[in-house]
Amino acid sequence: MDGVRELRLVTEGGTSIDYDHADWGNARVSCTATAPTGEPFLSDLPYTSATNGWGPVELDRSNGEQGLGDGRTLTIGSQASSKGLGVHSPSTVTYYLGRTAPVSRPTSA
Repeated sequence: MDGVRELRLVTEGGTSIDYDHADWGNARVSCTATAPTGEPFLSDLPYTSATNGWGPVELDRSNGEQGLGDGRTLTIGSQASSKGLGVHSPSTVTYYLGRTAPVSRPTSA
């Protein structure tokens, strides 16, 4: 996707308790414009706004309980990720990407 100025990651509630959270593992953005530059992980960038359905947005951890840093290792299927975001639906995490940036779709579970 080219010409992106803002990136918004959104999770919406599923129909059961088994599908009410998301781990955005190894999510990166590739920018050649103003900050950020290179391909930083989203968990290394400051977000401009965030809402989370349960507790805080977790950086490099899955969503845990109400406390910051109480999540576990980010895991999508059987693949563990050391970098990423842990959220619970409903949630929205928004990043400002500078002028414009090409963005590839992150993986979530």
